[in-house]
Amino acid sequence: MGAGGSIPADEAAAKEAGKTDEEILIYKFTQGYKDGTAKDYCAEGAELCYPGAPPFPVEFMMGITTAFGGAFPDWESRCLSITKNEDGTYTTLEQQVVKAMKADMPAIEGTPFPAVAVAEIPEEAKIEMTLPVEVGTYTMEDGKVKKGLYVGEIRDGVEGAAEPTPAFVEMWKAGPETQGFAGFFKFVGKPLPAPPADDAAAADAPAEAAPAE
Repeated sequence: MGAGGSIPADEAAAKEAGKTDEEILIYKFTQGYKDGTAKDYCAEGAELCYPGAPPFPVEFMMGITTAFGGAFPDWESRCLSITKNEDGTYTTLEQQVVKAMKADMPAIEGTPFPAVAVAEIPEEAKIEMTLPVEVGTYTMEDGKVKKGLYVGEIRDGVEGAAEPTPAFVEMWKAGPETQGFAGFFKFVGKPLPAPPADDAAAADAPAEAAPAE
């Protein structure tokens, strides 16, 4: 199942290693972005919030991630660490090893995300793409995911992580305008429209990479 020592190779081994049902469920959730199965591990009304996008219902967000999955068929989601916090939430360290774009991606209805054709992306984007290790916060309800939140915080030096693409590290460190989806579309030559002034003013300060715990 897991990577970097966070979760053993299968569910039985994970339980033998003392991993809780919630930890195992969160791991399964993190592996379900590309094919949309993350929704199977969610409580009713669950939301997912990535950098560069407001909170969306998980069903809607899976429409976005499966569109990416079609364009990036070799995409791997790595869950490198799951830690329970005192308030009952969980902190994850996750990395999206997106790899190469191999198919055109359509515009995504209900979002500002444009269509992207493989033939149109710049030469520097015709590579095996790897995002930085991102910090996620999961809120649970009745043993299922109620909310997954990512605010652009990244970590360096995490065990089991792949070397991130330098351009993505730079964009995540630069701040919300180039994190997450905004950074991806900028990298492939399709920069998103600037957010309204009110939204930009309310954006968080630029995220800095922190050392792994």
